[in-house]
Order: sequence, then C-alpha cells, then structure tokens
Amino acid sequence: MGENLSINRRTLVKGAAWTAPAIAATAAVPAYAASSSTEPQQDVCRYGKLVAAPWSNVWEARKFNGKVEEDVEWAVYPTSNCTSAPQHINIDNSFPAAQAANPYYERTAQGTWRPFFPANGNRMADVRSVDGVDGTGQGNIIRVTIENVAGDVNYVDTPTGSDRFLFQAKDGDPAYGPNGYRGRGANVPMIRLNDDFKGANTTYSKLYNYLRFADGPMPAKNTMWTWAYGEHYKTAEGRDGWSWDIEVMSNITAREAGADVVSFMTRLPAAQYGDASRSNSKTIPVQYRVTVTSPWGVVTYLSDAV
Repeated sequence: MGENLSINRRTLVKGAAWTAPAIAATAAVPAYAASSSTEPQQDVCRYGKLVAAPWSNVWEARKFNGKVEEDVEWAVYPTSNCTSAPQHINIDNSFPAAQAANPYYERTAQGTWRPFFPANGNRMADVRSVDGVDGTGQGNIIRVTIENVAGDVNYVDTPTGSDRFLFQAKDGDPAYGPNGYRGRGANVPMIRLNDDFKGANTTYSKLYNYLRFADGPMPAKNTMWTWAYGEHYKTAEGRDGWSWDIEVMSNITAREAGADVVSFMTRLPAAQYGDASRSNSKTIPVQYRVTVTSPWGVVTYLSDAV
C-alpha cells in the first residue's frame, strides 16, 4: 500500500482473504478517562460518546430480507449526544437512510447520531492518544448479539475456541458460502472487523488500527480483515443467539479514520439451504434481531421475517 493514505478500503478487491475474531457480551466501558485534579474537566457534551449504528452509505443495499446473505455495516464514531442516560433506538428495514449513521453528515438530517470530532483531528490511529485531546473511544467495549427470533431452526454447529476466528478463507467453509447446507443446517451469523487492530507501526496498521475481538488472537499485520463466529447461547424462548465483544483499541479522531469510517459488519446468512439440490432447497424461517450496545446506548435492528 506504500504511503498513499487516501486509499479507501472499499476499493480493495472483494473476496480477498478475510479474517475473523470473536466477541463476548460485557458491560460497556465508560467513554472517558477520569481527569486528574490538575487537569480541567472534559466537556462531555462537546466530546460526546462513542456510538455504533448502521451506516447510511450502505444501509439501503444491505438491509436483510432473507433472499441473500447481507453484511450489515455499522459505523463507529464519537457523537455530540450530551444526554447522561444511555439511549435506546429500535430500527427495522423501514428506517430511512437519511437518519442512519454517517460521520460525514454533521449538518444534515442526521439527528439521531450527530458526529463530533475534535478540531484538527488526526486520521491516523494512535494507541497512545489521550481522550478529549486526540479523539475518544480507546478502551470502549462494543457488545453485539444476534438472535433468530422467527422460529426453530437447525443451525450448523457453531465453532468454538480458536476455531471461532478466521484469518483465511478455506474451500468449503460455510462461513464463505451464502447459504446453509441441507442435512447439516443453516449457516450461523458472523462479524467482520473492517479496521482490525494489529499493533504494528506500519502504514496499513495506522489506517486500520482500531478494533479487535476482546477474546481473539492478534491478527498478522498483513491481514486485511478479521472474521469471527460468536459465542453461541440459547434465548429465553429456546432459540439460537450469538454474542461478541469488540474492543476499541485506539481513539477515533477524524471522520475518515480507518481510511473511510471505522466500521464492522454483521453477516446475516441467507434463508435457504444451498447444497447441490438447490431445486429442492427449503426456506429457513429466520428473522434476525441484532443488538449493538456502545457507550452511547443500544441500537436494535430487527430484520424482515422470512
């Protein structure tokens, strides 16, 4: 990549080796470090809190209706929300793109998650940066759960342990196929980090050095993205759910952090079994509820039912 810092990660070839780390549910970490007695108190209203919400630039294209797999993209950035209590918003496929999250739309109709970045913010990730001076977010935890609320479904066994983390696509791996497998079950959801933390002082790492799965291994510096299966659990209704914890490793200081925005994908698999007998494929009854908890509060996305 050289030193060309204007590269947009979405111009990279789709389908390159993916990486996957995993997450576990935990309480959100406070957005701000405590100030010492010799330092002025930070203006919480000015610096806002870190939020993770569906990104308006791809919202219309990636809303899930069950026909194909969708990678719903969640933008992560500081907001100017000054409310002390956690916020909560529920959205579905009718949610207007004009109200979805976008760090670039500070002066438009983006009233739900209005962005705020410090003056002269540096787009380069810096794990040594200080909250309120070079942005905010370092040390925050973003909790994600995905649940199928539609009905009883047999899923492919969810990998456990180190098998939850994928750093290279493998032929025949269900993670890289769009559908489930008759006789084995439906594919399970996944998460992809677009800005995975590598802890290396390289041009690539400075652009993408933001997110990691809290319980996942550190990816190699040349890894483009990290994929992970979640921790599997059963809901109170006896249905399937998965959870992840994403840790923010560097303060987010500018709109174009991560070479575009800092973001991650929640992959919702297609609602059909897709083995060799596609002509007899069976629809899988799914409706996914994605719950993302950040210091700002909770955003819940309920997909269409299939």
